[in-house]
Amino acid sequence: MQMADNDEYPEDEPKGTVQIVLNDSDNPTECKNFLIKVDGKPVCRTGTLPRAYKLMVACHYVFNYAYPKCLSSTMTFVQKVILNHQDKVKKDTKVLNLFSRIVTKK
Repeated sequence: MQMADNDEYPEDEPKGTVQIVLNDSDNPTECKNFLIKVDGKPVCRTGTLPRAYKLMVACHYVFNYAYPKCLSSTMTFVQKVILNHQDKVKKDTKVLNLFSRIVTKK
């Protein structure tokens, strides 16, 4: 996530970048104004972190962008397990193994 002091955003974001920007707090749990940016351009706002994350996942689908390689497993886990959003893409075995370990520890 990235902090923003105002509505001035750089135009030099790399293609395929989807970001959540905190507009009114350094702490995501206290923030009430989240901005979703795609390729450096604002596309929507929301008031909660879970909604911001859902919108970020949706932007990846709408703009046909892949998750960043370094966050792919984490974002896939959150998408499929936490948000319960299934798609037709083959499930990542790392995600399935983590989910099964979480479920069996209850």
